[in-house]
Amino acid sequence: MNRRWTTLTLTALACATIASAQTSSTAGAIRGVIKNKGGQGVAGATLSLRNRETGLVRTATANAQGEYHIGLLPVGGYELTVTAAGMRTLKDTSVQVSLGQNTTANFSLDKAEASATVEIVASSQSLDTTQVNSVTAVDAKLVESIPLNGRDFTNLVQLTPGSVYDPDNNRVSMEGARGIQNNLTIDGASYQSNFFGEQRGSTRIPFAFGADTIKELQIITNAFDAQYGNAAGAVINAVSKTGTNEFGGSALYQVRPKSLVARITPVPYDRAGTINTQQALTKNFTQTQFNVNVGGPIIKDKLHFFVGVETYKYKEDFTPSFAISSSGGNSNSPVPNFTNFLNTYGKLIVGNDGRTLAQESGRSYTNDRTNTVYFGRLDWTINENHRATLRVNAQDWKSENGTTSFTSSFAPTTGQTQQGQEKNSGLSWVVELNSVLGSNLVNEARVQRAIERRPRIANSTASPEFQVNGGFTAGQNNFLPNGLDEYSWQVIDNLTWTQGDWTVKGGLDLQLFDFKNTFFRYQNGSIQFGNYSIANKWAAGTVAAADSLTYVGAYSDFGGAISYKSKLFAGFVQGQYQGLLDRRLMLSLGLRATREDQPDNPRPNAQFAGLDQANDTTSYDPRFGFTYDLKGNGKTLLRGGYGWFSSPNPSLTVSNTMNSNGNTTSTYFINNGAATNALFNSGALSYAQRVSAGGTILSALPSNLLAGLASASRVGQVWDPRNEMTVAKRTALGVEHAYDNGLTLGLQAVYAKFENLQYFVNINLAQVGAPAGSYYNDGYALPNSNTFSTTGRPNRAVVNGRMMDFTNFGNVFLSKNDGEGTYKALILTASKRSESGWGFNSTLTWSKARDNNSNERTTASSTADSNTNNPANPSGTEAYSDNDRRLRVTFAGFFPIIWGIQGAVNYSYTSGRPYSSISTNDLNGDSGRNDYTPGTERNQYRQPHVKQLDLRLSRNFEFTKRFKAEAFIDVFNLANWAAQRTTITGGQPTTDFGFINLPDRNTREVQLGVRARF
Repeated sequence: MNRRWTTLTLTALACATIASAQTSSTAGAIRGVIKNKGGQGVAGATLSLRNRETGLVRTATANAQGEYHIGLLPVGGYELTVTAAGMRTLKDTSVQVSLGQNTTANFSLDKAEASATVEIVASSQSLDTTQVNSVTAVDAKLVESIPLNGRDFTNLVQLTPGSVYDPDNNRVSMEGARGIQNNLTIDGASYQSNFFGEQRGSTRIPFAFGADTIKELQIITNAFDAQYGNAAGAVINAVSKTGTNEFGGSALYQVRPKSLVARITPVPYDRAGTINTQQALTKNFTQTQFNVNVGGPIIKDKLHFFVGVETYKYKEDFTPSFAISSSGGNSNSPVPNFTNFLNTYGKLIVGNDGRTLAQESGRSYTNDRTNTVYFGRLDWTINENHRATLRVNAQDWKSENGTTSFTSSFAPTTGQTQQGQEKNSGLSWVVELNSVLGSNLVNEARVQRAIERRPRIANSTASPEFQVNGGFTAGQNNFLPNGLDEYSWQVIDNLTWTQGDWTVKGGLDLQLFDFKNTFFRYQNGSIQFGNYSIANKWAAGTVAAADSLTYVGAYSDFGGAISYKSKLFAGFVQGQYQGLLDRRLMLSLGLRATREDQPDNPRPNAQFAGLDQANDTTSYDPRFGFTYDLKGNGKTLLRGGYGWFSSPNPSLTVSNTMNSNGNTTSTYFINNGAATNALFNSGALSYAQRVSAGGTILSALPSNLLAGLASASRVGQVWDPRNEMTVAKRTALGVEHAYDNGLTLGLQAVYAKFENLQYFVNINLAQVGAPAGSYYNDGYALPNSNTFSTTGRPNRAVVNGRMMDFTNFGNVFLSKNDGEGTYKALILTASKRSESGWGFNSTLTWSKARDNNSNERTTASSTADSNTNNPANPSGTEAYSDNDRRLRVTFAGFFPIIWGIQGAVNYSYTSGRPYSSISTNDLNGDSGRNDYTPGTERNQYRQPHVKQLDLRLSRNFEFTKRFKAEAFIDVFNLANWAAQRTTITGGQPTTDFGFINLPDRNTREVQLGVRARF
């Protein structure tokens, strides 16, 4: 919405130019104190710092107390030289600067007795006493050492305590937040799609950055530093690699031969008769990956480059088949029902190439995926005080026949005509300028331009979608074709001032978005039968009113396309003071403000009173953090804080609200019932009128008939103007201890309260028992009565004082952001740094998560998870969250074995996810099939636990000083553990409710690889 808003808050934050820890999202810092042998600070001591790889030189002078600080340092190894008049010179050649961390390097100088410089061989490990955030750090050594399935560096997020991976949507929930509420930043700039609320390129792609182009990664789960935002979950922050003063590079090739792939473990229960077949249990696929990375100097010590390209190719064959069982037809005679079905419908043409429905079954096709990413980076040391960086990244992804996920039980009965072609192309560039403006003032500025296009193309337009539930699906996929173009600009500027024990920082983050979304769902229609028997009845014109039969269609004068712009502004200010309790207590206090400027609907519907578009929102997130050095030596640290963490609304929900108002797109759901039964038996939706040419052509209902017959079935969507951004109000308290041998142990407790979670409620229902003339008015008349009817709809509703007219609409869904949730966790961590040739990172998390709706960003429909099944009392469904996992254990480590062979493992154990028992009937009369079985509550049941063990064995070979090679073998799912689960969640109690019927395609796979370094 192009409205003015009060800019006082952000302007004040920008002008404050003050606040936070003395590090940045792309760099680290070194701090410490210089003392003499008597323990007094050495004022005026000179420190000279040099990056061992790039030659970057920075200098500093100790203050009156002997303290110094050198900030905005690129991640890497340094040598630090300390000189003082009359003192012996000391040099530490092994100072390591990590991402977002303050490295402590203290020195004790002795009187000079000779001119020689004393080199420090090793230094004691200490903790960063200025770090108020909870951080899991992953360095390049760990990234390169452990087996990384698919080489997607973001998978390392799963090493973080509190992480929960969902294989259905390939997203990770962090500490109870939804998977879309994390924020991925690379080189200090956002790598998020604002439209989808996930990383650019979608979660379907294997990777958006080559793993070998990432230098270091940190996952921040409790960001009490106000610099970090746009995440109710975690901030995932990475920096890319730079060139050095030595020309060099690497090349990698790895392959997974299909001969070394284990068969899928049969499930205990194959109700449909399609899962445990020889074909279905055989994974016929190959996967290869190749990359080349080169870097070096253009001008030594001044200008460096690093470029890389990585490509991924994957092919897998699938053979779908009709399901012939009690679930696909009449339970008493499934085979005769199927035989009749095939005789009637087998000749339907469903493919553009003329193939029939009968030919779809048993016809193999290949899911062919390719992904190529290109990377380039220039680093220019202008002078000691100014450093500039340009990073460019491009990605090109293509997947043939990969639209329907083959992790679902639906996929084995999906024909090739249901699939499509997925494409994704993206380009982003980031320019960064880091400047030291004085002895106590630094600035970091960034500009980013990003472009992403996601077209999806249907394999077939020859037929509407034809689906027999549990039987087979063919024809044009109901949501194809579609596409999104997303263009964005981002400008960031942060300024930091330090003086004595004070550090103050402030900054702005401005993002501008331009979208074109095309989503014309059901444009060619979709007909859905409950089983083969009902399909046979449709052909005979004898469908009973109680039979499960649905037709969905849509029309649009605009091709379902909508274009709009939006804005996301943020500013923060933070102060940090470390002068308390003998400088062992550090306090941090900050405030972050975030503003969403939403668009006006380009095609508003006056019936919806301006609620067919989203509202502008502003969040204010206070943050408080502290650290207390228990012994004053940086070895044992108490760390905690409290803060609010807001996440922007994914623009997909905004776009769908504008698109689903009946002006851009009109979508009609026509369910068989007493009022519509004649339509399916003898009317416009009958077999006689929809099937022609001797039973070979199935046609969609034309738009003029669709609108005339189904006005009461048109679906609408509106937005509550009181909606706010989701916020997590989180507190954490933990203790951490570092040993001199590099081992670090930690214990932490976390509690979070989630507010403003998004869900939908149907607001055009007649509530049974309510006073005559009642309608939804910021709630239904009887809050304790979950009994409704679609007969006698009120055709109006009031939201926040605005009366809407729902004439010619059926279900109308209100997008609300007042859902709530909680998260509690106790976390143990252990890690060992890698200087001794072995290291590990391990976590153990006990947790409990609850909410009243766990949907990510699902669009509205009567059966969607996002639609509450209690419109009268949406909060009444409060129960365990979909993201609730009671216990999760992770371990990733590497170690020497024998004869130069290096080993590495990646292990995880996760207790089962919850699920609900869903009734097969519409119990509350709201037209949705999402009611819980009587006597049960939401998420009452549990799937089996999941565990995974990956192994790598590697050996390095040195041919010359400049040329080395590494050969390795990766074994994913070494023990071939099968994470099987159930999808039989309807109609409980039944004889097979909860039976394990979904196989795990993640079988043991062996990958062979070689890496050359030069």
